[in-house]
Amino acid sequence: MQKTYVSLFTILIVVFLSACTNRNININPEIEKSLLQPESIDVYGIDINKLVVEKENLRDQVNEFPFVSLNPVLDYRGKFSDKFYSLKPYKVRAKRIDEIDFWKLQNNPYAVDFIYVLPLWVENFKRVSDDLYQNIGYSYNLSLKEQEILKWWVEQGGVLWLETGIYTTLYDSYTKTGITSSSKAKRVLNKKSEKQYFMDKNLHIVKYQAKKIDYINYEKKEVQFNVNSSLSWLNDVKELRLVINNYAENYFLPEGKILLKTDSNIPLVTTNRYGKGMIISMIPFSYNDTRFDGELLRWKLMEYALDTTVLKKDQIIEEEAVEEKKETPVKEEVVVEEKKEAPMKEEVNIVDMRNTNSTTTAYCVQLYSDANEASFNKTLYAHKNLKNIRGEIRGSYYTIRAGKYEKLNDAVKDVPYYREYFNDAFARECAYKNK
Repeated sequence: MQKTYVSLFTILIVVFLSACTNRNININPEIEKSLLQPESIDVYGIDINKLVVEKENLRDQVNEFPFVSLNPVLDYRGKFSDKFYSLKPYKVRAKRIDEIDFWKLQNNPYAVDFIYVLPLWVENFKRVSDDLYQNIGYSYNLSLKEQEILKWWVEQGGVLWLETGIYTTLYDSYTKTGITSSSKAKRVLNKKSEKQYFMDKNLHIVKYQAKKIDYINYEKKEVQFNVNSSLSWLNDVKELRLVINNYAENYFLPEGKILLKTDSNIPLVTTNRYGKGMIISMIPFSYNDTRFDGELLRWKLMEYALDTTVLKKDQIIEEEAVEEKKETPVKEEVVVEEKKEAPMKEEVNIVDMRNTNSTTTAYCVQLYSDANEASFNKTLYAHKNLKNIRGEIRGSYYTIRAGKYEKLNDAVKDVPYYREYFNDAFARECAYKNK
């Protein structure tokens, strides 16, 4: 019996091996060789975005500067027709003040067109002096040198866009006992706001407060303005809206040329020339409500700063611009006479401020700034007879300044004298080289 099992097992083994042998004989050797190789798969990646050419949405402009706020709106499409937005071929370079590399800006002042400032929480606002400009600078952690570069950048033609102010909530007066004080919250806000100026300008402070519901809650307040302007290109801005999201908010407006005001003569938008540049100051009006003119106002202000005429009708020229054009030839004649009388060989005081480590701060009147050394020298020598005039070399630019004053008001008093020769003369804080 055991032999029978062994015989059967042997027969099965032989049959199995025969079957395997027959199958291998029928396979092509090349195919068998390829089957023994590891399989490789080539995968080609195609970016889905490259398959679709997206058409530029002209309405995306309302998500960029000058449409900025503490609470940006991303779903607002704008209130005008497509044709309106097709007339806006701007590629404006704008950054918030805390996004700027001021050391790079010093070497390339044309890298940005607008620098803007938004309101700050009261606890982040550093009151280090009575000059709001310095307080803003230190609140954004700018060194004195960076603040100086910012002023210089505006002088060269930049636009500083201020929607500045400070705000507080009831939680800012919260104590361990769980009590809040609305009077304390407002007192802290007003203490940081009062008795300030901006550079050499007095300051308007516009205050608003939300509606208090109970000891800790309040609801936002909306304020509507009926506005007017003496400027024809702002005549179609009629109604504006302001949303107070915090318990109390104080807004700062430096005195200057009033572009827009309320029917009760409260200034809402002011502007100041600073060298070749400009400082625009405004209350941070909402722009995303089609019932009001906030969007239109922001377009117009940006275009005003860029000196465009897209929104102006029939080549309307602002009255002030006409007066400036009439006065310009007279002032140019005065400059020419000075240049003719001034000898070119006499020495003029020129101070090299490069690589200066030891300086002191006072006030002066700035008259002129130029990146071209030849035109700087020519202008300086042509006006050598002006009192207390001097030239300064600062990095890659050249300035002409006059005087050294202990008080800003003393420098301001001399500005009219220097404006007889330099239209853009203005009083400012200056650094002097220690002897």
